Amino acid sequence: MRTALAGAGTWQALVAHDLKNALGTLEERLAGLALAPTVEAAEQAHRQCRDLRRKLVGMLLVQRGEAEGGLPAWTTDESPADLIAVLAESPPWSRADLRVDCQVEPGTPACWTFDRHLVRLALDAALHNAGRFAASRVVLGVSAERGGLRFEVLDDGPGPDPVALHERGTGLGTALCRAVADAHRMAGRCGEVQLDGLGLARGSQGGRGARFSLWLP
Repeated sequence: MRTALAGAGTWQALVAHDLKNALGTLEERLAGLALAPTVEAAEQAHRQCRDLRRKLVGMLLVQRGEAEGGLPAWTTDESPADLIAVLAESPPWSRADLRVDCQVEPGTPACWTFDRHLVRLALDAALHNAGRFAASRVVLGVSAERGGLRFEVLDDGPGPDPVALHERGTGLGTALCRAVADAHRMAGRCGEVQLDGLGLARGSQGGRGARFSLWLP
């Protein structure tokens, strides 16, 4: 128990330190914006505000899940294709050189039962992570698999370098995604999260890019 609590405390301290640094940077940008307002500076400040809000919401959700033994999921019948289309229309980045495509595989059910709010938060976190590493393209997909539903976020960023994948597989975003997966349970099965190097680009050196997947029962 002490080990688990120490780990949780360390994780919370790291997130708090990250938020503190980000707030300091935002304060400097806003001060500069007040003296010399530009569209570019305003966009940077707005983007950082969105990132801070995303991190804060994620931290509060994960802490709630830890305190209550799991996040509550309020599931309703939803359209998977509609959800990824909405996410693709407003991706969590402002890069003009990065596009996001939707991919609905044949056989994907028109409706599935899940908590739209939680799943959207998880996919938004995965998209944000992909946008940090992608070269030019991200694909947001959905398919039917193993009697369940699988959402995927694929990018054409760095290859399956163990260090890079480890960096992408730790932290608040991944903790949030795992909490969302754990919240979806049905008939003795639980949601699953996976991160690997099977991304969009492949060449003579093997796979490149990363693939995040969220499977729901």
